[in-house]
Amino acid sequence: MSRPPIYFWFLVFASVALVGSGMWSEQNTPTTNEELQFRIRALQGQIRLAEGHQMMALESGLTQPDWNERAELITTTEAIALGGSDGHASSSVRTQAAALWLILKLTDVPNAERGAATSEENAPRMSSGALAKRAKLSTTDTDTLALMLETATGPLAAGLNQLANGTPIPPGALTATNTTPWLQHRLELQSKHPNGPLRPESRWLEAERSFLQRTVVLQTVVALISILGILLLILAPILGPKRMLRTELSPPWRTDWWVGWYISLAWFLSYQGVSLVVLELMAALDLLQEPATGLQVIAQVISLLLALHLMRHYTHTRTTWAGLILTLKLGVASMDGQVQRALAYALALVAIASPLVMVATQIVEWTPIRTREHVAILEALQATSESASPIAELSLLLTVTVGAPFCEETIFRAFMYRQLRSRYGIAWGTALSALAFACVHGSVASLLPLFVLGVLLAFVVEWSGSVLPAIIAHGLWNLYQLMIPLVILAP
Repeated sequence: MSRPPIYFWFLVFASVALVGSGMWSEQNTPTTNEELQFRIRALQGQIRLAEGHQMMALESGLTQPDWNERAELITTTEAIALGGSDGHASSSVRTQAAALWLILKLTDVPNAERGAATSEENAPRMSSGALAKRAKLSTTDTDTLALMLETATGPLAAGLNQLANGTPIPPGALTATNTTPWLQHRLELQSKHPNGPLRPESRWLEAERSFLQRTVVLQTVVALISILGILLLILAPILGPKRMLRTELSPPWRTDWWVGWYISLAWFLSYQGVSLVVLELMAALDLLQEPATGLQVIAQVISLLLALHLMRHYTHTRTTWAGLILTLKLGVASMDGQVQRALAYALALVAIASPLVMVATQIVEWTPIRTREHVAILEALQATSESASPIAELSLLLTVTVGAPFCEETIFRAFMYRQLRSRYGIAWGTALSALAFACVHGSVASLLPLFVLGVLLAFVVEWSGSVLPAIIAHGLWNLYQLMIPLVILAP
């Protein structure tokens, strides 16, 4: 057994410092305006979904369902409008939060008043989708709104004050403001009927029906996937392989304890370094107008080539590049050409991961750990905005569903897991590789969910004898996680 080179300890120190600083920053730095904008979009989705259920209930002649989350949404929007949890919200974000707060307040009508508002003498032109509303705010709420808009500038801020007093918002105040199309249309609708029931127009109803249908379909799919995952968990002892230990997974490279960590750390630091260099270069050339997902592809390719070169260096026999790919079991040949079997393993893993990761996420939410929006979701919303180019959307899709899964599975399952497994056994190899996989993402809040996902990915490699199902499953999981906020939060 050889001793690790001195620079191995430098890689350990640098990686620990980098991951530790990222986790500390996540828990202690002020919330960014991008994250607050994401929260605004999420709040819009919640309000839109709740109002959609109310509209559909009225359209069907049913009683409006209770909106139990209204008070919590009012509190959340008020906090953001007053500056955010850290007091660093921009004027635009605060104004949008105040607009959502005002919508919630104006539609917060007690049942007795709601019945009077929808009586025959005040019946709306379109009974389908009529939402009763107040004519204007109370004195206390008016003072609260004034405090929210104290430092806000722009035509929308003045328009909100007018709307609070029962006066329509000037049309130019909505089009001149950087808000989502839904919020513009929703404020316009609120403004058109300042003293009576809210009367949605036909196009508005069509758009809300379409949104509600998409959301219901998505919720149904998520529920079905979770149910399937629970069933597969129950049947796993029966359907899974009887013998876990697969000799074909034994690595042909040196099994010194430090080799697995050394190459993984070298990959991680090179990826971070290349990303930083490319980002600075793009900033110097003024090329950062688009979401910076393209540079991630460049960093992924360069860092993976470095890691593969080190793997060739530390194999017992200096293999070719093609031989290394076969050794790592990344291709279809490792599944004996049975692509459908690899896809079946991948789909089963996504189903099983859905309820388990959901439970892990809920456990984190019960703790005082601060959760923040993942950068991939923020970039996805930017890449799918109306002003984004097709190149930005394509680069995001390739990065999330192809680049990241291939690189991470090559490092953590094809190499690191097999290296640790050969030395410490399946249990420790699984746990240590999953822990490393979770840590490199630099998020305390994601540590437990990603650890669970890493364990499942190692299991599917063990069960299938190939890394290909893990790569497919990882890509499908990333796509699955992005689709949920995009369906609800897309403009």
